[in-house]
Amino acid sequence: MKNIFLICFLIFGMNSSFAEEGKEKPNIEMFQDWIVSCNPDNKLCIANQTIRTDKGLPVALINITHVAGNTVLEFGLPLMMNLQKPIKVEVDENMISTYGYNTCSQSACFVIRNNDEKLLDSFKSGNKATVTAESIDRKRFDLTFSLKGFTDTINKLEGK
Repeated sequence: MKNIFLICFLIFGMNSSFAEEGKEKPNIEMFQDWIVSCNPDNKLCIANQTIRTDKGLPVALINITHVAGNTVLEFGLPLMMNLQKPIKVEVDENMISTYGYNTCSQSACFVIRNNDEKLLDSFKSGNKATVTAESIDRKRFDLTFSLKGFTDTINKLEGK
């Protein structure tokens, strides 16, 4: 758990350092449907895919980092979710697993998976991942993420 908080701190620190005036901009690469942003020396990178509304507002996201041998996959889901009901993750309509929430912030609730090889391998071999969550009013949400470019994304994060 300590590593997860360290990685989250590095991610938020990295993003805020890019915003400082006079700093170099991040290196950004696209791997089909995934965006990889690295700090200027490429020592810290984060991959992301965000589902947005028609007006461009973020609804849900997946962030991935790889630091010190740890690959962390973070699902960011909207607030007002039923935190007692775990999310369900399917890849190409095949059930992978259910996962409980880890934490919430002012803007989202998060499910964080650290070195989950089963999940990562299923993402590498799939075309789409569907995350099913339930709101506090028992409404079901199916959020579909593209897995196009996922393997190249992971390879970039791991320095392969």
